[in-house]
Amino acid sequence: MLISVPAGALGCLLGLALALNFIAGIYPAYAAARLDPVEAIASE
Repeated sequence: MLISVPAGALGCLLGLALALNFIAGIYPAYAAARLDPVEAIASE
């Protein structure tokens, strides 16, 4: 059984997936990289 998906919907889903990837992965890593390691460990 084949399902036809419009190209616009496929592009929208791809954009949403990339945005979620940025929010859930890249941004926290960027924020953690900007921290001072000594202060980050001391705050635990």
